[in-house]
Amino acid sequence: MKAWLQSNIAYYTGTAEPIYGREAIETVEEVVGDSNPFHELEPIDYQWDTPASSHVETETFYIKPVTGNYMCFVQIIHSNLGSWTTTAQVVCRVFDLSNPENDLWTSTNLSEFTFEDNKQSFKADKVSFQLQPDRRSYKVQCSVCMDSIIDFTFERLAPPFKIGEHATTSYGTDHTKPWATMKHSFWPRASVTGSIVAHGKVIDVTGSGMFVHALQNGKPQHLGCAWEFALLLHSKYTAVMMQFKTPPSYGSAVVNVGGIATDEGVVAATVKNSVVHKATKLDPDTEWQEPTRIEYVWSGKDAETFTKDVKLEVDAELGRRLERIDVLSEIPSWLRGFVHGISGTKPFIYQYNSPVTFSLTIGDEVIHEDAVLFNETTFIS
Repeated sequence: MKAWLQSNIAYYTGTAEPIYGREAIETVEEVVGDSNPFHELEPIDYQWDTPASSHVETETFYIKPVTGNYMCFVQIIHSNLGSWTTTAQVVCRVFDLSNPENDLWTSTNLSEFTFEDNKQSFKADKVSFQLQPDRRSYKVQCSVCMDSIIDFTFERLAPPFKIGEHATTSYGTDHTKPWATMKHSFWPRASVTGSIVAHGKVIDVTGSGMFVHALQNGKPQHLGCAWEFALLLHSKYTAVMMQFKTPPSYGSAVVNVGGIATDEGVVAATVKNSVVHKATKLDPDTEWQEPTRIEYVWSGKDAETFTKDVKLEVDAELGRRLERIDVLSEIPSWLRGFVHGISGTKPFIYQYNSPVTFSLTIGDEVIHEDAVLFNETTFIS
C-alpha cells in the first residue's frame, strides 16, 4: 500500500522525475541571445493554448484602484494535473490595505466553461472574460460567487509584449521536440473602470492595471521549484518581473523575464534580471526562510532602438505580509503531511505590498521616484 501511495504521490509531486541535467532545458533568454527581447503580441498570442496534457494556464488582471487603499487581482485558471479531467476556476482577491480584516479571497470552481472568439475569450456559467474585437480591452464579468461580483473593463495603454518571437522556455533532451514548455505575455500598463462587490460592499476599482497570460505546459512541480514575482506601480512607470527556478532534474536553472513601460510605450523588455533575498527570517509554521528584504534589478536595453542601457533597481524592505497561501490546503490534512514527508514538496506563496523607492537609468538619464511594490515569493520544493 505504501509503495502504491509513494509511486502515485511521486507522479503528482515530481519526485519521479529523472535527472536530465541543465542541457535538457533551453531558456527563453538563450533563445533570444543578443537580440532585442521585445516583441509585440501577435493575434495568435491572445489565444488560450489549452493543451490536452498536464498543464496550468492562467490569465491574471492586477488592479490598483485610484480611490481607497486597495490592491486587487482577478484570475482565471484552466488546468489538468495528470488526470482525465480539465478544470477551471475563477479567483478574486481584494486586499484592503488599511483594514485587513476586510480582505476578500474567493476561489470558485466553474462549470460549462468554454472558449469563444477563436479561443481569445473565456466563458462559463455566469462568467465572461471577453477580449474585444480590436484586442485593446477585456470586458470581465463574473457573478458565479455572491461574495465577489466582478464587473470591469480592462483597457491596455502600453503595447502588449512578450520575450522573443515565441516567449517560450522548452524542456526536453531534443529542443526541437520539447515535452514541456513555459511562457508568459504581458499587458504592462492598462486603465481599469468598473467595480467589485466584495461581501456586499461596492469597491470602485477604477484605476491602473497589469495583465499577464501564463502557461505551464507540463506538471508545474516538474517545471519550477521556486518562483518570484514583482509588480512595481508608479504614476508614470510600471515594471513587472517573473522568475522561476527549475528543479535539480533540469540543473536548477534560473529563468527571469520582465519589462518596464509607460503609457506611451515599452521602455525595455528585460532578461538580464536578478532577485536577491537580502534578509530573511524563519517561518516556524512552514520552515521556509521568509524574505524580509529583497533586491530586484531589471536590466537590458531600450526596446525602441536597443542602443541605450536600461536598469531599474529596487531594494525593498518588505511591508505587511498580505497572505501566506498553503497550496496544499485543499487536500486532507493527513495526506498533506504524508505528501510532504515522502516528497519534500511543501508549496507556500508569500505575498507583500510595500512602499519603495526605485532608481531607473535610461542611457544618461537617472530617475529616482517613490512607488508601490506588490510581490510574491513561492517555495515549492
